[in-house]
Amino acid sequence: MTLVERISKLAITLKTEGRKACQVTDSLRRFFLKIPDRLLKFLTLDNGKEFSNWKDLSNEFDIDIFFADPGCPSQRERNEHTNGWLRRDGLPKGTDFNEVDEDFLKEVTFK
Repeated sequence: MTLVERISKLAITLKTEGRKACQVTDSLRRFFLKIPDRLLKFLTLDNGKEFSNWKDLSNEFDIDIFFADPGCPSQRERNEHTNGWLRRDGLPKGTDFNEVDEDFLKEVTFK
């Protein structure tokens, strides 16, 4: 999963155990617990089923969560652009992330 901070353009990659909503929510929860309170004020997500637990995260961490309109990746263009960089720099589309370790993911993100 990739998150991109809007102003600094800092890319954050999170490895999830899978694509189910509970797995994605757990990964986001672990990340949110590591950062200072109110550092993250809002989040824009796509409309995937993996984000169906968004209300739990929004309430627990007091984060406003928005959704891009279906079929409008331009509403999340920094994230899409960052995904392109990650694909170019070592994580091509179709990569099996079960075979990618956390250190390699961090290395590609840092690059």
